[in-house]
Amino acid sequence: MDESLGFFKAVGGGEVDRKSIAGFLWKAGMAFNPFVSTRLSENMKLAKGTDGNLKGEGLITGGLYVIRQGGAVEYAFREAEIGDPVPMDEVVAAAQRAAYAAQSACDAK
Repeated sequence: MDESLGFFKAVGGGEVDRKSIAGFLWKAGMAFNPFVSTRLSENMKLAKGTDGNLKGEGLITGGLYVIRQGGAVEYAFREAEIGDPVPMDEVVAAAQRAAYAAQSACDAK
């Protein structure tokens, strides 16, 4: 368990990107307005029907890293809005580059 929120601080550039409950509720309310399209409303549509839970903070944005062998960051993704989908094609490409770099390093030995 990351009780110190170290991962979220790393993704957030040293700070935890915590959204306010008031801002979230306003954006969530706007999600039900048929005349307004917000990033959160689009994320909510994408998540509809997805199993999940309500455990945890819920208002902290997250992200994803693809790390090369040795610790170099090959790819970083940071949510700007809660629920931003990860561009999987970019993640797969980064994982392939990291794997290729690791294999090349092994072959060079």
